[in-house]
Amino acid sequence: MRTPAPSWLRAVPRVRPAPLPPQVVSFADIPGIRDKLPQMAQQLDVCQRALADFLEEKRSQFPRFYFLGDDDLLEILGQARNPAVIQSHLKKLFAGIQKVRCRVKCKLKDRDADFYGPW
Repeated sequence: MRTPAPSWLRAVPRVRPAPLPPQVVSFADIPGIRDKLPQMAQQLDVCQRALADFLEEKRSQFPRFYFLGDDDLLEILGQARNPAVIQSHLKKLFAGIQKVRCRVKCKLKDRDADFYGPW
């Protein structure tokens, strides 16, 4: 998944905005870019398929994840230890649940303590 980045990072600084329309950029002046773009696109497709397979695996393990879009699911998986992030997605996962009170176990000076948060 790391191979497209170096080629892309070398190409992007050389891109200059085209005069008309401003959203279009010109790649034509970058030496060898036409040969590299198909390979970069193919590598991007491989990365996207791997990500889609990963998300499908997580959805098959917990079917409620099918109610979430890819962006939301990635946020949950990436911030799994942050209850506030999980809390923001609960209403999409479970009907009728807006908020959950979490119990967190912490170690304080060699003893366990229970805390209840407003998450």
